[in-house]
Amino acid sequence: MACLTVAGIGLLSLLCSAGSGTVASQGSHNLTVRSGEDAVLLCEDVTHTVPALLVWIRPELKSEGFIYFDRGDDSGESYQLSLYRGRVELRVPHMTDGNMSVVLKNVTMNDTGTYECRIEKGPPGRTRRGEPELITAIHLKVEDSGYMTGNTKDGGSEDGGSEDGGSEDGGSEDGGSEDGHSRGHVGLQVAVSLFLCGVLVLVFIIVKYKKNQEPKSI
Repeated sequence: MACLTVAGIGLLSLLCSAGSGTVASQGSHNLTVRSGEDAVLLCEDVTHTVPALLVWIRPELKSEGFIYFDRGDDSGESYQLSLYRGRVELRVPHMTDGNMSVVLKNVTMNDTGTYECRIEKGPPGRTRRGEPELITAIHLKVEDSGYMTGNTKDGGSEDGGSEDGGSEDGGSEDGGSEDGHSRGHVGLQVAVSLFLCGVLVLVFIIVKYKKNQEPKSI
């Protein structure tokens, strides 16, 4: 019973101290993904050493549990936040060559936040508890897939298709039918002018003909 109590205190100390550190110079990166996609949270030890302990945390949720916990023979699912159980896995099995990246599956808007990759080096039991080293901090932003740039609503048929750039702006309504109407009016005016000229010519011919038919005085 005493061993379990000591172990529990040690895990709690590790969790709290992991969230209390500042972002070190090892790396801080921004990552933006769409809702429903998988997010790859990159973390790698430059010495290519497999750590004795790997934890991924969200500092703002430090008192509630881990995002991912791996201590060799202990997968640590019981220490994970319920929100992340079954959704986080190593990108490279067994952290080969010190690759400690994880894949966060099917992200949602609630997953937006900062994720820290922390490790303890050395054989299990020989490292000082409560002092995991910060390797990488990822600032994850999850955007609604319905409002990403380039979708149909913003850049598709409405903006560049039939409504804005098609028949209404440059097609039959704005540049087609109105020009046709103006040409029709001009054609009608020309036809009326030609008709009046024809009538005048006809009247002139008739008047001249009648004068020619009148008898000449002696």
